Amino acid sequence: MNTFSRALLGIYRESTKGSLHEFQAAAVQVLHDCLDFDAVVLGGSQFYSNPDLYIMSAHIDGLPRTFMDDYIPLLSRDPIMKSLLAGLGRPLKLDLQYFYENCGLSRLADFAHLYKLHQMMIFGDIPCPGIPTRWIMLFKDGAAAFPEAEERRLAHLWPHLSQATSMCDERGVMLRNLVPPRFASALLNDCGEIRYADLRFLELLRLEWPERDVSGVAKLVQEQLLQAHAFRGKFIEISMVPESESVCQARPTASFTIMTPRETLVARRFAAGLSHKEVARELGISPNTVRTQLTNVYAKLKLHDKGALANYLMLQSAAASSCRPN
Repeated sequence: MNTFSRALLGIYRESTKGSLHEFQAAAVQVLHDCLDFDAVVLGGSQFYSNPDLYIMSAHIDGLPRTFMDDYIPLLSRDPIMKSLLAGLGRPLKLDLQYFYENCGLSRLADFAHLYKLHQMMIFGDIPCPGIPTRWIMLFKDGAAAFPEAEERRLAHLWPHLSQATSMCDERGVMLRNLVPPRFASALLNDCGEIRYADLRFLELLRLEWPERDVSGVAKLVQEQLLQAHAFRGKFIEISMVPESESVCQARPTASFTIMTPRETLVARRFAAGLSHKEVARELGISPNTVRTQLTNVYAKLKLHDKGALANYLMLQSAAASSCRPN
């Protein structure tokens, strides 16, 4: 078995063990078997449509821990990251000090000198707004650039490393979901920010904020978790898992059943397209009673039209189903 094949097997094998941090540390050791580098940063980012880049997590090996703290203020000025934001078709190789000086980027050039950064090779996922994107930076001392053979090797390795990282994230969530009741779960990074969430967790966020972008909602939740280790909204509650610094779980609140059983029957039929008279005929009540109950439903849910009501009921049904024990 050749070195490349062993590296692939090693990466996938490590994704079935331990935490994400342990997986990343083990993956770096596997990468050393088939690539020649002195330092590496495995990063996770959120891309926004403005366009902008927000670094959610970074595993650093071979560089001081202050590296990312010093780099983040320079991020928006770095044309290398703008190239990553545009989507790289192949790994990008550069002599950093020469590149930054040639572009007249004095602060970035000073940063490269401070950390003795010379040859760099960067690659990552094709970015998509609203979806976490992973990338890798490899650094090598001296003037010799990364050879083309290693560029090709990284291009072939990267999709597997990114996929294995997703598998490690999913495994971390699934382990928490094995014991009923089946909560929706998410993983936090070292700063308490949501870096991975299962579909049930996202459905609950959409239930609480049906008209807002999920990435913006995640920031609101994260602020509450950092302050109080818990978030309680109108329809959902989110809390940190005891004895865990990285896993939070969500479930519907008691307000999730804010409508009475009769109001629910009326609302579902009306949202499905029946008229007031048709709903009244089906349930054996008067049209005036239907109107009164719908008025109460709109007031309770702070909704204003049939479309918003239908969307709420759809999200409520999906969230309730996903959080029901197996």
